[in-house]
Amino acid sequence: TEPAVTDQGQGVYIKVLANIGRGGGLSLDEQVSLLPTTGAEGVGLGRTEFLYMDRKELPSEAELAQEYSRAAGICPGKMYIRAIDRQPDKNSPLFGATDNFGIDFLLYDEIGKSLFRVQLRAALRAYALGSKNIGLFVPMISSTVDIQDSINFFNSIKEELAVEGIERKRLDMDFSFMIETPGAVDNCDFILKKAEGFINIGVNDLGRLTLRISREEDGEGKLAILQ
Repeated sequence: TEPAVTDQGQGVYIKVLANIGRGGGLSLDEQVSLLPTTGAEGVGLGRTEFLYMDRKELPSEAELAQEYSRAAGICPGKMYIRAIDRQPDKNSPLFGATDNFGIDFLLYDEIGKSLFRVQLRAALRAYALGSKNIGLFVPMISSTVDIQDSINFFNSIKEELAVEGIERKRLDMDFSFMIETPGAVDNCDFILKKAEGFINIGVNDLGRLTLRISREEDGEGKLAILQ
């Protein structure tokens, strides 16, 4: 629980942020409440797809907003959550029987885009009501089209909420991207110009996709061996 400082020279302070979501049955706020015991000063990656697992009904916008607000309220620093990252090993019947994953599910799939809309509205509502430490990442982007389409969709949701009466200045939540595909690396300069706040580098998927290792092979430990 001591500050993370390198042991060479005068020492370099490194801010440590937690990776949460696979909580073994714990809610987001219950996981965040454990941060003081780890030394983490905030959440660098909140895996939101797990809020949809083992459920029979979709969480409502109000339920998600409350979940995000509770967790952000006790988080000691920034709390960056990741938009739903549907993958073959992170799936739910609530996501439908689609073959779209990652950004394709969020932006170009009818069910996924509907879920993304609710999630963005919930996060923005929580932010507007006082949880100013919330930020949100979009996963698995590859192209400049993915990035710009994500931004345009985010802005359209902010406009929806503004029309409903929330002041625009209360909707300036950080909106950023995961760099976890070779395409995202190629477009890193564009991402840095467009991102707000923190950039998250997903080393597992980036390594797997760069080396063309399937998720099944990754599960067998091949990526760990190569690393």
